[in-house]
Amino acid sequence: MTGTLEFSKKKGTEDVVYKYDINETREHGVVLIINNVYFTEKDKADRESSNEDAKRLKKVFEGLHYQVIVHEDLLAEEIRTNVSAIAAGVVTKKHDSFICCILSHGNPVGIEGVDGKTVTVAELADIVNSKECSALHGKPKIFLFQATRGSNIPEPAVADEEEQRVSASLRALPPEADFLFGFSTSDGNVAARDVYTGSQYIKALCEYFDPKYSSRLSLDELLLLVNYKVSGNPIDYNLPYKYHQMPEIRSTLRGKFYFLK
Repeated sequence: MTGTLEFSKKKGTEDVVYKYDINETREHGVVLIINNVYFTEKDKADRESSNEDAKRLKKVFEGLHYQVIVHEDLLAEEIRTNVSAIAAGVVTKKHDSFICCILSHGNPVGIEGVDGKTVTVAELADIVNSKECSALHGKPKIFLFQATRGSNIPEPAVADEEEQRVSASLRALPPEADFLFGFSTSDGNVAARDVYTGSQYIKALCEYFDPKYSSRLSLDELLLLVNYKVSGNPIDYNLPYKYHQMPEIRSTLRGKFYFLK
């Protein structure tokens, strides 16, 4: 019951699709949610409303028949060890995918633990590509990040601009296939989060990951809807202009991946 590739006809076009079967536990895979709220570093503000994001994610993935595991307030090294432990010890060959959602502070290099230390995207990719995580070989490994990637709040573009530079941490990613990285904001920029209701990125993710949409659309199509909604929702930062946050998708998936048949 491992994930396989097949060719399927859809509206006259031929797509390469990840094909999977629901195993006997009705769990497609495992979702690890790391929710960092309270930080030991004095210069790092706590993130209380992140609890709302974690609740939304847990509900939507349980509805998609994933086993959901939530860990809170992890140090950087604990992020590494928990991702390794879940990907190697909980994910089995019967599962179809692994999803890791990290809600935390971040910087242009990566994601921060509650101790203010950084875990890079390349490190996370290396962990789930290790021999210990062999059950994930050839299967989608999906990372979704709600975290700032810098301090910039750029003005809206009025004309086409040059392609954004690729961050050093992502250029260092290993060449293995079957990864998808979803970032709440583009490289170097702020990720907005309401102090009471959580982030618009996670709200949009949960809206479109609902079976109403995920029963018909592939993951890449769902994330494009998220990009469209978030980028079209201006944010007031008490500046002369309103900030339009632009999420980012980085993918080496080899075909379309569906949460539901």
